Amino acid sequence: MIKQTLEELKRNRERVLEGKVNCIANPFSRFSSVIPGLIKGNYYIFTAGSGVGKTQFTKHWLYHARTFCRDNNIRLKVLYFALEETRSEFARSLFCNHLYQKHQIKVDVNQLQSMSEAVDLKVINILEKEEKEFSDIAKDIEIIDTISNPTGIYKRVKEYALQNGTFYYYNYKQDPLKNNVLSRDQFDLVRDKSDWAFSHYIPNDEEEYVIVVVDHFSLLSPEKDAETLHKAMSRMSADYGRMNITKNLNYIFINVQQQVSDGENAEFTKLGSKIEEKLKPTKAKLADNKLTQRDAHTILGIFNPYYHGINNYQKYNTKILQDEFRSVITLKNRYGPVGKETGLLFKGASNYFRELPPASEITSPMYERFKNE
Repeated sequence: MIKQTLEELKRNRERVLEGKVNCIANPFSRFSSVIPGLIKGNYYIFTAGSGVGKTQFTKHWLYHARTFCRDNNIRLKVLYFALEETRSEFARSLFCNHLYQKHQIKVDVNQLQSMSEAVDLKVINILEKEEKEFSDIAKDIEIIDTISNPTGIYKRVKEYALQNGTFYYYNYKQDPLKNNVLSRDQFDLVRDKSDWAFSHYIPNDEEEYVIVVVDHFSLLSPEKDAETLHKAMSRMSADYGRMNITKNLNYIFINVQQQVSDGENAEFTKLGSKIEEKLKPTKAKLADNKLTQRDAHTILGIFNPYYHGINNYQKYNTKILQDEFRSVITLKNRYGPVGKETGLLFKGASNYFRELPPASEITSPMYERFKNE
């Protein structure tokens, strides 16, 4: 174990010296000193109250991941289990993000669909011209909106793993040191499998990053032997998310989970020193099943102080930025500090986030510029 770990450390160092990467970098550069990025084999929870932007935040990480992987010539596959959105809804939000980032055109989903007045023909022409690019994105980020139960989700993930790698098995009684492992094809020929167990998984492309997203957890469907939402969430989190998807397959798992509403959380608002601290997302306010926090390596909370009438937060002037300010907070960080925050500019209609400079460096003209971006 020790020798193997030391070899891994040396190998990671050499990879960096060779210009390779060991994780998908954090899209927020200053925040990367706390959370370097998406690391293979890690489980992440993104959490916030309803309407704060959990899904948009998740999409921003995924869009960034795709750009990062393309720039570094790395294969990326996202299996995005959309329990709330349809594939068409996801596509429309993708169009809005693309129009804003690439063409500086601000269009929300309703405007894009010509709900009040006809959308500018220029917008349609741009989308048609770049249709192939969207098709390529859809191949890398696969939206699955027809599976909502834990076993069904893991079955789809395992199908991808089988198509793109090899499972190995060993006889834990006769060969506990795993000297003679069998591939899946060889294992299928074994008649008595009672003393055999999963050994490890080797992907065909060891550089590939696979990200599995479940958005959001409270919409999971109960199933056999997990007949309640709480049990379904536990199964998805502990059995499939932590054990199978991250530990066995070395994939990245993202659980998008609600915070309980203010009404459900009334008891928390009676204690504490500062009102802001009572309103921020916490591990204790993870909705419907708090046990998921045990499985995660990293939990990030997204907070909208302006929603709660806070006009100055962490020295940022949220009275000016209003609903376009968000703070991301480390609620759990198995490998680093917790309670760290960074301010973000949020353009909700465009599914776009950007890290703000430190509050001490922002002038009044800069605030106005951020509002007009």
